[in-house]
Amino acid sequence: MNIELSHLPLREQKPRTKGLTVLEDTGESLLAVEQQLQTASHCIDFVRFTPQSFVSQQSIQQRIQLYTSHAITPFVSGLLFEAAYLRSSVDQYLQTLQSLGITCIEISDGTIEIPFTEKAQIIQQCSTKFDVIAKIGAAKKEYKFHTDNWRLYIDSALQSGAKHIMIEGGEAGASQLINGTLQINEILAHGISKYAPAESLIWEAPEIAQQLWLLNQHGSTVNIAGIQSHKILETETVRQGLSIHTLLQYLPPQLSVGKVREFDTIYNFDWQI
Repeated sequence: MNIELSHLPLREQKPRTKGLTVLEDTGESLLAVEQQLQTASHCIDFVRFTPQSFVSQQSIQQRIQLYTSHAITPFVSGLLFEAAYLRSSVDQYLQTLQSLGITCIEISDGTIEIPFTEKAQIIQQCSTKFDVIAKIGAAKKEYKFHTDNWRLYIDSALQSGAKHIMIEGGEAGASQLINGTLQINEILAHGISKYAPAESLIWEAPEIAQQLWLLNQHGSTVNIAGIQSHKILETETVRQGLSIHTLLQYLPPQLSVGKVREFDTIYNFDWQI
């Protein structure tokens, strides 16, 4: 940060092991990517290439080079893994990722059903060639995981060699983690946080309200994914306690007592114009 302030959370320098932020690449121009990295690369640890990244006319290889030159690890949305699985072309998909120089992979089954043991075998197979992010949870709220299944899937993924567990956030509240009002399902989140080490969990939480809840519960070192490019600096500001929502979070009481606005003071002025 370009200004010295006390009582801010300690932020690890890259490469970080905690407090990870995952950017969503949605096919923006290479110029736009380059401009963003000039100002915010220090805030980004991973970038997830969405299907739009591959539909874009601009070279995916150039995108990869841009991000890796700023110490940002690229991986591809698990949705494309699911598309390959449906076509029985997972091996070809893995070879393509390797040919692109991608060393991290997301394995998900948020929109399709992959048998439990088969998903574990795929994770184990991939973990010999990639750092695996195992995504857990359904992308549609109609399909519910039983509470015990969350623990079973998380344990299985970690034992099969996954480096990180990403908790499915869905889109527009279409998952169990995030409800229809875009709020975190607190009971579920509390349960999940007991099933894996905090540094291995990555939470999909694209909205500020969701990030605030996670930061309040787990501190500034919580790992957050699903961040759009225009919100990267906003998320980092929230994480560092410099937003209107987190300004008091890391301050000792003696610095904030009597200084917190609780109501508007009404002033009586006799204006003379």
